Amino acid sequence: MSVVRRFIQEHLYMSMTVAMIGCLLLYPSLEKLHSGVATISLIDLTLVLLAIRIAHNSRRMRWPLAAIAVVAIVLDLMRIYEVPKVTTIATLYFCLFYLFAIYSTLKYVLRAGAITLDKLFASLVVYMAMAFFWALVFDLIHELDPSAFGFSTRLAENGVVLYDFLYFSFVTLTTTGYGDIVPYSHQAQSFAVVEQMVGVLYVAILVARLTNLYTAGDGVSD
Repeated sequence: MSVVRRFIQEHLYMSMTVAMIGCLLLYPSLEKLHSGVATISLIDLTLVLLAIRIAHNSRRMRWPLAAIAVVAIVLDLMRIYEVPKVTTIATLYFCLFYLFAIYSTLKYVLRAGAITLDKLFASLVVYMAMAFFWALVFDLIHELDPSAFGFSTRLAENGVVLYDFLYFSFVTLTTTGYGDIVPYSHQAQSFAVVEQMVGVLYVAILVARLTNLYTAGDGVSD
């Protein structure tokens, strides 16, 4: 067994966190390349495979997540060839994938037991996965209704891409709000409000739960 493989197996959620942060940092550069779509698809594939490996210990979640992931990967790769309507279908499937990943990981984070480093990284994975999920939702809304969002002049001139909604999603989740992307339609506004509520409540509930586990005597473990 290689050192990298052993490290990933022993630090699954840490690996997932690094992969997702890497996706955030590399996406703006890779999308400008001729092979950017293919490269981003490989990043998606990496995230999916890590999520499947993480869910491997859950029998109930293993096969549903794997089935959703396989279809999503195929659809994502088909986007390279710009197959009509594939983007919308791929977005819907990746929404399902992230929902399953969030649910299975959140169960691990909130269950009773010692507070481990792995569990802390798992909580970060859930938080970032929520931002990825909402970014896909906003991108889908924009695709169905191009007037649902208002963009700054520079964004509008350069053309709106998925990363713009990923940026907007993190800004909304953290309740920052820079104002360069604004939801105009009521549907877009309602989803933005829900994401803000989820972001605030998740942090509050997570802190309360981890505090309860610590004071209950489970302690912290490396």
